[in-house]
Amino acid sequence: MIDTFTDRLPFTRFVQRLTGMTLKHPDEGAYNSCFAAASPLVRKNPDLYRGAYLEPVGKVASTSEDGSNKALGDDLRATTEKYLEGLN
Repeated sequence: MIDTFTDRLPFTRFVQRLTGMTLKHPDEGAYNSCFAAASPLVRKNPDLYRGAYLEPVGKVASTSEDGSNKALGDDLRATTEKYLEGLN
């Protein structure tokens, strides 16, 4: 079993069962990213997938209003870069 944050909590088995009903295993959570990185469908249809929001697994979907907001995106990028600079 992969060590996760639930392995370090009290009542580990209970917490793992509870999170297992609502959260995906890390391997399953990576499926969508792996699809985007390696699927032949993405290479065959680059215009369809470029900049698209994908729902699991590999389904092109609409973003939320916030997800389409350029100002919020720019702010997120700036905040992330500022945070990462502090790690060095």
